[in-house]
Amino acid sequence: MKIDLEKYLRIKRQELDIEEPDETLLWEGIRKEIIAKKKSSAFNFWRVAAIFLAIFTLSYIIYNETGREKEREFSLSQINESLGDREKAYQQTVILKMQDANIQGLSGTPDNDIIPVLINELNVLDTIYQDAINDLKQHGYMEQIVEIIFDTYEKRIRILEKIIMETQKIEKYEKDIQEVSL
Repeated sequence: MKIDLEKYLRIKRQELDIEEPDETLLWEGIRKEIIAKKKSSAFNFWRVAAIFLAIFTLSYIIYNETGREKEREFSLSQINESLGDREKAYQQTVILKMQDANIQGLSGTPDNDIIPVLINELNVLDTIYQDAINDLKQHGYMEQIVEIIFDTYEKRIRILEKIIMETQKIEKYEKDIQEVSL
């Protein structure tokens, strides 16, 4: 191998011992290097622009979604603190009555025809409540709309109490039947 290299160097010595370098070849190499740097800096610019656009888009989406959530969470306390307190009291009562009524557990009780009717009434009241809230958002504070909202709460509570009484009647009836059967 060493012999082949020496032989090659002897043959190509004149070509390798050029005193002046080839300027066109040298400048062509420099030009290619500059173009490559420009391309990479342009690529970096677009990369930074894409990242900025992605962050801006994500921020916009998050801002809009939280804004919509705040819009959905409208309550009377935004109008007046005393109205908000009254609404909270009604909401807590409704929540307690819903837990007592256990409406999810009642969906499969075919023994009583009145419970599905009462549940349907609750759904109608929910629709009336949503319409009243939407009217408040559109038209601002109106005493009649606020009274409709409180009326829906009161009716919900009464309906839930009826559901609780009906379920207690059913449970008592089933208990009495079991005692008689024994």
